[in-house]
Amino acid sequence: MRTPDQTPSQPRRLMLEAEVAEMLAIKTSTLRRWRWEGKGPKFRKIGEAVRYHPDDVEEYVEAGTRTSTSQKHLG
Repeated sequence: MRTPDQTPSQPRRLMLEAEVAEMLAIKTSTLRRWRWEGKGPKFRKIGEAVRYHPDDVEEYVEAGTRTSTSQKHLG
């Protein structure tokens, strides 16, 4: 039996392309180009729809963290 403080965590909602573009301060066309080039955050295809898991977007942002301008970005 489950007590009130043991509620299962809600799964995080997949993000729309426009939401990710806004979060990264880029155009959706840039995000589309990155997918074509194999760059950018991991994504999922559900039928014709493209969706991003928030953890994958955060991972991509963290991977771009640098301590020097001479460090190469993973892109």
